Amino acid sequence: MEIDQKLKVLSNMIADTDFSKIDFGFIDFENTDENIKIKKKQIYLDFNCVIPSEDQASDSIIEQLEIAIQILINQGYTFIVYCYDETQHDFCKKFVEVFKNEAIIYVKQNKKGKREFRNFIESGLAIVMSDQFLFIALLCGKPFVALQMNEEISNKLVSINENFFINSNELNAGSIVGKIKNISVSYEVREKQISLIFEERESLYENTNNKTRINGETDITVDLPDQMIGKNDDFRLWQQKIIENIQTLIEQGLLIEAKEIVNEYEKINTDDIEIFAIKGVITMMEGNLDESESLFKQGLDIDANHFDLNFNMGYLYSLKEEKDTARSYYEKAQCNAKTKSELNEVTIIIREL
Repeated sequence: MEIDQKLKVLSNMIADTDFSKIDFGFIDFENTDENIKIKKKQIYLDFNCVIPSEDQASDSIIEQLEIAIQILINQGYTFIVYCYDETQHDFCKKFVEVFKNEAIIYVKQNKKGKREFRNFIESGLAIVMSDQFLFIALLCGKPFVALQMNEEISNKLVSINENFFINSNELNAGSIVGKIKNISVSYEVREKQISLIFEERESLYENTNNKTRINGETDITVDLPDQMIGKNDDFRLWQQKIIENIQTLIEQGLLIEAKEIVNEYEKINTDDIEIFAIKGVITMMEGNLDESESLFKQGLDIDANHFDLNFNMGYLYSLKEEKDTARSYYEKAQCNAKTKSELNEVTIIIREL
C-alpha cells in the first residue's frame, strides 16, 4: 500500500487529528536504497520534550529515559537521537552529551532530511515522543515505543496500543526497557501488527463447523462433542485446525486472543505437547524468557526429541546470547527435523551462529 493510501486509512481512524499540520517531508523512500540492512539493536530516538525547567512532568520523563537508555546501552543497543523541533536542539544535544558514550549520538537536523530518513529506516525500532514521528513510524511500518502520546490517539489504535504505547501513569525506565525488549524478541510479529492496521479484514477467523470462532469482537468459544474426543480422525483434524488458528493469532501479534483459545483448548485436550511450545512462544513474545524456558523444558521432559521445542529453546538461548547452549538445542532440532524446510532452516541458523 502506498504512503498516500496509508495516510487516508490513518485519517479515517484518527478523525480528530489535523494531518495538514504534520510534515511528512521527512519520508524519502524515493532516494533510499531498498536493500538497506536493518540494525536490530539500533534505536532511533525522536527527542521531543517540554524543557524540564518549564514542566515538572518532563523532569521525570527525562530522568526515566536517561536510566532506560543507559540500561539498553549496557545491553549492546545503540542510539541515534534526532530533534525535529528547532527550539529544542540545544537541550537535545546536552541530553546526549550526558552519557559520554559513543553508543548514543546526536544527529543535527538536515533540511532535506535524507540522511535522517536513512538513519530512521536502518534502525530496528524507534522511540517516538511526538505525533509527527508516531505517524511516520506507522506509515513506514517501523516498530516503535511511544512515550507521552495523546491518549485519544493511542486509544483509537487499539490493536497495537498494548505493545507500542506507554501511558503517562506507567512511564518509567522499566516499562521503556520492557517494551523495547518485547519488540526485539518478536520483531517480525510487531512489524506485522503495524501492517495489519492498513489491511481491511472483516474477521480474523471463523469456522462454524467446529464452533471455534475468533472475530473482531474477540468472541471466542471452543466446543466439541464428547464422543469425538480422542476417538477418531475428526478429532485429530479439529485439533490440528485449532493449533493452526492459535499460531495465526500469534503471528499477527494477537496474544490475548491466542491465550484465550489456548485456555479453552486445554480444557478439552490436556495432554497435547504442542501447547508447551505455543505457550512458551507467547510468553517469549511478552518478554518473559524465564517462563518460556520453563514451559519448553516441561515439554522436553515429555518428548526430548520434539523439533519445535528444541528449535524454540535454541532461539531463546540465542536471545540470551548464550551461543553454545543455543547451538546444542538447534543441533538437537536438526537431528529431529521432519521436513526438508525444517532441516534447511535450522541448518542455516547453525551455520550463522
